[in-house]
Amino acid sequence: GHGVPVVPGLLRFRGPENRGQPATLGRERFRHSSPLTPGDLRPASLANMSATVNATVPCELCDNRQHVEIVGTQDRDASPLQVVMCPRCGLVWNDPRPSAEALEAYYREEYRLDYKGTVEPKPKHTLRATRVAIDRCRRLRSELTPGQPVLDLGAGGGEVVYVLQRLGCDARGLEPNEGYAHFARERLGVPVNSGRWQQAKIADGSLSAVTLFHVMEHLDRPLDAMRLIR
Repeated sequence: GHGVPVVPGLLRFRGPENRGQPATLGRERFRHSSPLTPGDLRPASLANMSATVNATVPCELCDNRQHVEIVGTQDRDASPLQVVMCPRCGLVWNDPRPSAEALEAYYREEYRLDYKGTVEPKPKHTLRATRVAIDRCRRLRSELTPGQPVLDLGAGGGEVVYVLQRLGCDARGLEPNEGYAHFARERLGVPVNSGRWQQAKIADGSLSAVTLFHVMEHLDRPLDAMRLIR
């Protein structure tokens, strides 16, 4: 609903107090003492190349397609994956990108298998995720009061929803992966529906908060998602 606070999970931006500290992009480490430029993020394999292209997908922030800088060409498994950076605003995204239908099918059926090697959380995954959920909800506790309705987008196995309910919130979740959403409902007994953020039904003024942890980087239209939440 209108005015609902958005709580991104790991949208962490390096401020002046952290400059000079190691940062990580994939498996590469670098140091910087000034704002990032495309050259800072260019992989060593592209260090001596003038690697720019016209993007097939426009920049989400400024709508630019022209002369974007190639800052990566592989994913962490060394499979082809081109990553580009906008020279105007510095946004980084994958280009080219699968269709919305292909992305929906991938996250619904394959993502957890690729990332975790399982269709439902294993006990070790649930234990770790619950510990993290407790820490996250502890930070949010001062912002919430018992009975307030909360939606967790990208709810995974339902651990955040579970902890929020134990804190007295009227919490529910939305998770694109069918196996993890099923686990949340059947094993943790919490209301987590299977679906993408576009399918979230959020009536104006119906929520006190929306939480997202490790979600924004997975969205093909993050600004549209933020507008829906607002």
